[in-house]
Amino acid sequence: MSYFLCKNSGIHHAHCPNLGEFCPKSAVKAAFEKKEKDVRKADAIALVDKAIKEGRLDAKGKDAWMKMFDANFDQAKEQLDAIPPRVSVTQQIQASPSGGTGSVKLADMTFSEIVKADRLKELKKDGELYRQKFFEAYGKYPA
Repeated sequence: MSYFLCKNSGIHHAHCPNLGEFCPKSAVKAAFEKKEKDVRKADAIALVDKAIKEGRLDAKGKDAWMKMFDANFDQAKEQLDAIPPRVSVTQQIQASPSGGTGSVKLADMTFSEIVKADRLKELKKDGELYRQKFFEAYGKYPA
């Protein structure tokens, strides 16, 4: 049986009779593995909590993600990293600094969608686009 000096290993475990004594290699190995598992569990909790805070995960799925991290830490981390953060609708439609709108552009909307979104004043600022959308909706140009 192989022995290690626990005092020099940096990890003291439940089977250590004395900090300066020699311990079986299997006991020291078990202590190292437990410490590594504890570190990975703490990392998994931090990653999942961060994803929930960023809106990438729902808090209801935390237990399922923790099980995935227990089964295969690296694969679960890759899957979690692949989920994009949630972008609120408000951020998508707020005016951008360039004068346009967020990701929802007037040119991509129908005339009725523009009216429902209360963006008709914005559409009228672009005379040509207004005439085109009006014609598409009513079959004639505005007077």
